[in-house]
Amino acid sequence: MIGFASGIVVVGSLFVEKIGIDDPVGAIAAHGMSGVRGTLSLGFLAVPKLADKLATGKGGLFYGGGFHQLGTQAVGLLAVGAFTFTLSFGILLLFKVTVGIRTDPEHEQMGLDVSEHGMWGCPEFYIPVPGGYGTEHGHLVTQQVRVPAAGLE
Repeated sequence: MIGFASGIVVVGSLFVEKIGIDDPVGAIAAHGMSGVRGTLSLGFLAVPKLADKLATGKGGLFYGGGFHQLGTQAVGLLAVGAFTFTLSFGILLLFKVTVGIRTDPEHEQMGLDVSEHGMWGCPEFYIPVPGGYGTEHGHLVTQQVRVPAAGLE
C-alpha cells in the first residue's frame, strides 16, 4: 500500500521539471518525495503487533499508537535531510572553490553526453525522425560537432 501510493507520487510529481529543477532521471520524485511520503506513512500505518515483535517502535497513528511513531519518523527525516544537505553543500562548495563545478559554456549548450561520451544519451530528441522528435528542445545542436572517438585521435 505504501509503495503503491509512492508510485503515484512519482508520476504525479512532474511539477519538479515545470518549476525548473534539473532532474533528468527523476531522483527527486522517486527518492526524495516518495521516500519522504513512504517514511511518514510508517508513522500512520505501523501495525502495533509487528512493531512490538520486531522492536522497531510503536504502532502507527491509524492503529491507535498515537503520534509517537509519526514523530519518530519525522525526526528521522529531518536528521537525514539536514545531514545530507550539509554534507552535500560542503563538498560541492569545496569543489566550486578548488576545481570548479561548471563545464565550458559551449559543451554545456551542446550537452555533456556529446562532449564527454561522443554520443547523445537520448538520440530520439536530436536525430531527425519522421514526425519531428526533438523540435521542441531549445538545446539542440545546430552545428556539426566533431567529437573524436576514444583512442582514434
